Amino acid sequence: MRGALLTLLICLAPLCRGQMAEDSLLSAVSSLYNQGTYEAAELAARRALSADGTLSLKARTEFEKLLAFTLVAEGQNQEARGHFLIALSLSPDLALDPVLVSPKIIAVFEEAKQQFKADLAKKETAVSAAGHAASWRILVYPGWDQYRQGHETKGVALAALETAFLGATVALELSKESAREKYLSATEAADISSTYQTYDNLRKAEFYTAAGAVVVWLYSQLDAFLHLPPSLDAPQVIATPDGTSRVEFRVHF
Repeated sequence: MRGALLTLLICLAPLCRGQMAEDSLLSAVSSLYNQGTYEAAELAARRALSADGTLSLKARTEFEKLLAFTLVAEGQNQEARGHFLIALSLSPDLALDPVLVSPKIIAVFEEAKQQFKADLAKKETAVSAAGHAASWRILVYPGWDQYRQGHETKGVALAALETAFLGATVALELSKESAREKYLSATEAADISSTYQTYDNLRKAEFYTAAGAVVVWLYSQLDAFLHLPPSLDAPQVIATPDGTSRVEFRVHF
């Protein structure tokens, strides 16, 4: 009867959060667990966690931990590990007292802790590698690094501009040399003036297109350095419907 009342109390908790402190809710779930009414404790913990927006970080961590305790007691170690991962993502320094907690629970918790550390190290290594790779990509061609970092539109635009300027510069260089030969071979005053004007116009146009290519390249460097190195958000653990979980990282460039 007492267990049923405790469960009912926690089920109604989201409706009376102003009258009931979080420590009372935690005490109620803990009491159900200690009584061995694991199904009731599991339901109560899930109900409390459903009010995620109103729970403090500390309370959510404790509810995730208690839910994992009940799942281990029910033999659902895989799902319990997922909730331990969530608790660790909320409080990375979370630890269990081996004197007060059963070895079976400690074992599942340690598995989750090792997985959490391994996933975190793997993602940090990937982010570090991405930062180093960018240092040479931005020097090779404008837009390449932006495209690789997920800024496709900007990357394509920069690459297209650079290609257009470089292509125009090469074409103007060839035309300029042809115009120069005509200018040097001209003998009539009118031809000399006309061919020189053409040559001079092509020379100036080539200068501007080459300058445009340099400006695009410099802008690409500045843009890349303003957005690098990438930043890594705090990891989040997402529980999946099949009872497993994954650690999710968000990297911003």
